[in-house]
Amino acid sequence: MKRTIGVVGAGVFLAAGTAWAAAPAYVPVQGFLANADGSPVDGDTVIAASVFTTDTGGTAIWSETQTVTVDQGAFTMYLGDVAALDLSIFKDNEFLYLQFTVGTDSPMS
Repeated sequence: MKRTIGVVGAGVFLAAGTAWAAAPAYVPVQGFLANADGSPVDGDTVIAASVFTTDTGGTAIWSETQTVTVDQGAFTMYLGDVAALDLSIFKDNEFLYLQFTVGTDSPMS
């Protein structure tokens, strides 16, 4: 089943603590997930997220797969929650491209 995804916003969140060097890095992403007919997805959904340095082709420099709770289309996922996210990718690359794959659907950028 073909789905669409809209990403509302993303930012960088560093867990608070006294040892900043040991703090895990997360990028919160909020979005809206709908079926091909526009109806919102509801329930636990497997979403894979990947980061690329090119807009088409290439190899992902980071990726992870999560089971995300989707409530009437709305969801929040924290990139870096499953696979460690090295924040240096943001300073070492001028452009980054985020790609989502929902279940067995085709990837979406």
